[in-house]
Amino acid sequence: EITYGDWSSDVCSSDLLIELFGADAAPPELHAATERMAEFCRAISAPDRKTFFVGDNNTRLDLRPVLTTAGRVLNRPDLLATATDRRNFAFPDGGFYSFRSGWDASAVWLGLHCGPEPIEPFHSQFDRGTFELMAYGRLLMTDPGVFNYKSGDPGREAFRRTATHQCLTLNGANAARAGKCLQWVADDGAGNAVLTVENASYPGLTHRRTVFFVQRRWFVLVDEALGDATGDLDLHFQLTPGPAVIDPATKTARTDFPEGGNVLIWTAPDSPVTLEPEEA
Repeated sequence: EITYGDWSSDVCSSDLLIELFGADAAPPELHAATERMAEFCRAISAPDRKTFFVGDNNTRLDLRPVLTTAGRVLNRPDLLATATDRRNFAFPDGGFYSFRSGWDASAVWLGLHCGPEPIEPFHSQFDRGTFELMAYGRLLMTDPGVFNYKSGDPGREAFRRTATHQCLTLNGANAARAGKCLQWVADDGAGNAVLTVENASYPGLTHRRTVFFVQRRWFVLVDEALGDATGDLDLHFQLTPGPAVIDPATKTARTDFPEGGNVLIWTAPDSPVTLEPEEA
C-alpha cells in the first residue's frame, strides 16, 4: 500500500510510476490500468506536452516526465508520442477528443470536451462542447480555468459558467452537462477527421457540434441548435489573452500577435448572425 498526502502533485508523478513498477509484485490489473492512463495522457496532450486545460484545473501540467517514465517502466516506447503516426484520438466514455497535425511542438492541435453527466459535479464546469486550440507553438483559444475551490463563490461561478467557454448559450444561462458522441472518424484516408457531439443543453434545446479537421490544417465547426425552445442564442469563442482584432462588419475575430501563430475565426459575411465583443 502506497499513501500520498498531496494527491494533486503525486497522483500522476514519475516517482509514483517507478515505485509501483520497480517491484515484481505489481498486479497485472494495475499494470493494464496504468498503461491506459498513460495512453490517455499522451493522446490528449497539447503540442507543448501539457495537459488539456478543462474543468477544475488550475495549471497546465507538464506530461513529459510521466510519459518518459511510463515508456520506460512499462516498456512502451510509443508513449513518447514521436514514435507513432497516429494523431487523432477519441475517449467517448469520458468525453475527451484530440485532433493534431503531428507530434512536433509547432503542430496544430484542438482538444475538445463533451462528456456525460458528472459523477462528482463540484469539479465539473458547464462546458460541454468546449475546446482549446494550439498551433505554431502558441495557445490561441483557451479554457478559463478555475478561480478557486470555494463553493458558491461569485468568482468561481463566473469562471465555471457556460458563457466563458467555447459553447452555445440560451438566454445566457448555464447549459446542462449531458454530452455524448454521435460520430467519430479519426482519419478518412485523405487526411481529414470528423467529430460530432451533442449536449442536451436546455429543455427544448440540444446543441450539436460537428468538427471537421481539414487536411490537418484548419477546422470547420457546424453548430446546430435543435429543438423548439425560444430566446437569445449566443455562440461564445474565447481568444487567448493578448492583442486581438474583432470586426463586426466582416464577422471576423482574430488574435493579433506580431510574431508566431495567430487564429482567425470566420463566418460567411451574409450569415444571419451578429458579432459582438464580450469580456472573457
